[in-house]
Amino acid sequence: MEQERKLALLIDAENTSAAKIEQILREVSQYGSIILRRAYGNWRKEGLKSWENTLMQHAIKPIQQFDYVSGKSTTDFALVIDAMHLLYSGLYDGFAIVSSDSDFTPLAIHLREGGKFVIGIGGESTVEAFRKSCNIFTVLKETPIRVQPAKVQPAVPVQKKQPCDLEKIHDLLEKVFQKNKTDNGYAYVSAAGSAIKKYDSTFKPKNYGYSNLNGLIAGFPKKYAIQRNGSVDMYRCLNQPQQTSKPGKNTMRHQKQILEYLDEHGSAKRKEFDELLQLQASRTGVILHDLVAEGVLVTDGGRQNRVYKRNPSVADHA
Repeated sequence: MEQERKLALLIDAENTSAAKIEQILREVSQYGSIILRRAYGNWRKEGLKSWENTLMQHAIKPIQQFDYVSGKSTTDFALVIDAMHLLYSGLYDGFAIVSSDSDFTPLAIHLREGGKFVIGIGGESTVEAFRKSCNIFTVLKETPIRVQPAKVQPAVPVQKKQPCDLEKIHDLLEKVFQKNKTDNGYAYVSAAGSAIKKYDSTFKPKNYGYSNLNGLIAGFPKKYAIQRNGSVDMYRCLNQPQQTSKPGKNTMRHQKQILEYLDEHGSAKRKEFDELLQLQASRTGVILHDLVAEGVLVTDGGRQNRVYKRNPSVADHA
């Protein structure tokens, strides 16, 4: 199994809005585990006051950097110096630099030359040079400003915050689905669970009234379809088109091996296919499930002693 990247997140707070932190963390966590989180700025400035709660809530370490000369920010230099120390420590596989400042272009180039994966995140105004110096660059979405009329606000129950949090979970489920869906048009629920835990280590389905993530997904039948392949659960986002194209070359090769084996032996149990294909058991299960769903194979017996045979009414399988 491929080892997950260890990422260092470095935020130029004087060039980034604290209101964008949720979007930033969701984006970066797609590419690995965020091991280090730091935000740089002169925290005595009035314009950075909005960062205080955000830093504590998301366990981001604030790095104080005074402006030694009026009108000159030394925050950029502090971030670059730290990035160099972290690069040569050899502890991190990648760096996420959050800023729209073109001054970080040489840093991104140097990190890539050092064999590191570089994620850039900034606003629409970010220059092309900085964007192209990163392996991946994401433009932060603008958050519309809502003006509320002045009035006495009633006490708000804690439960009112849940729909907002749940929307973030739905957003992650959709991103994991798009990135990890298999040839049958479904993604593994376990992959979604890992992605959500990376984003929010305190996430518990019980907080939303479900015993586990499978139950949460199944609780929204208009958003997701869920199926079980053996002991493995998979899901599909219903607002995404289902896979209808021809299976990939590897899948077609494995299907051909299964059919040739059945032509020779007449019937076989699941264990025989696991040994034949030399794949993960869950992947073998998906291939067999698809052939049964297409009517190419028929089954006999319960789950423990299930036997697979070719469907005599289907002459060929393209």
